[in-house]
Amino acid sequence: MNPYAVPSLLAFLVDVALVAFVLSANPKSRLNRVFALLISMVAAWGFGEFIWRASPNAETAALWMKIIAFSWCFLAGFYLHFALIFSGKEGILKHKLSYVFLYGPGFVFYYLGWFQDLFTREMVLMDWGYSSVMAKGYWIYLAWLGSYFILGLIFVFGVLKKATHRLVRKQALFLIIGTLIPLTIGTINDGILPMLKVPTMGLTTLSSTGMAGIITYAIIKYQLMAITPAATAESIIATMTDSLTVIDPQAHILMVNQACLDLLGYGRAELIGRPFNFICDERFKEMMLGRLVEKGSIRDVDLSYCTKSGGKIPVSFSGSLMRDGQGEVLGILCLARDMRERIKAEECSERLNKELEKKIEALEEFKRITVDRELKMIELKNRIKELGGRS
Repeated sequence: MNPYAVPSLLAFLVDVALVAFVLSANPKSRLNRVFALLISMVAAWGFGEFIWRASPNAETAALWMKIIAFSWCFLAGFYLHFALIFSGKEGILKHKLSYVFLYGPGFVFYYLGWFQDLFTREMVLMDWGYSSVMAKGYWIYLAWLGSYFILGLIFVFGVLKKATHRLVRKQALFLIIGTLIPLTIGTINDGILPMLKVPTMGLTTLSSTGMAGIITYAIIKYQLMAITPAATAESIIATMTDSLTVIDPQAHILMVNQACLDLLGYGRAELIGRPFNFICDERFKEMMLGRLVEKGSIRDVDLSYCTKSGGKIPVSFSGSLMRDGQGEVLGILCLARDMRERIKAEECSERLNKELEKKIEALEEFKRITVDRELKMIELKNRIKELGGRS
């Protein structure tokens, strides 16, 4: 076996292990699934690099280069998709055209790479095995790849800039570092040096595996991807009749249960990433949020939720902070109970009580009048008897 192919094989095995770890941690999380797909592309790239470096001839190496080309064609789309979810921009993803933007170019590049040799002019045997001599169209692909990664970095940097919570800042920082490593190495190794006609052994796959390792470390150390539907026991809360919402420390909605969607009339994608005051009146941000952070929880506070149609629903609101093992706030668990039926019942009870009071007053008045009449009759009879005795 070509010893230079071994690092690519090891990178492939590490990436597969990272994919398994991320999915086993929370297979229902959209963020986890997209990250797993991202690392799957890196894994496929590493496997392909191992195969073509160890290939017995140039034709076999070129064939495997075309087969595995899908991995780097869709890598940028999955990274940008991941960055959008992490930065709370999931509202963008509710538009179908956003998926065309994310993955459409990947299909085009893969087609051109397979049928038009967009990436590779020929395969040549180097000291480290077969390597490709890039075609002119490869530079168009590199420009597109870099633009998507830079756009994703901008979204993640926005999280770092706006976040006030230490945990969120750590997560964003590790994502930025993990992205800059393969982006920098890839730009030099696969862009600048080939332009200068300097032969290079591909290092982008190894550096991308490093990116996956750094982000996975952030998953373990800083609970990246921790606030998800599964983390809040979606299998249990799906049956709740009360509205449940999980918000991050900046009061942006991370998840809602079906009862909340039914109550307000929204779809899930319409609420994820929105500020909490999009559905709750301003008193929460002005008064309740500070009390909640100070005390750790609040119970049975009268607030109003806003429906999609613009109506107001009175609710009894309770909230509790969610903390990690170090005491840092991960998010806020918000529970709201629809009070309309209770208010109607209370109003009905109050009305019945008033009607009962009126009837009691009427009975009391009737009793008073009747008793007074009886007393007067007795007095009259006694008077008649007195008058009869005198005569």
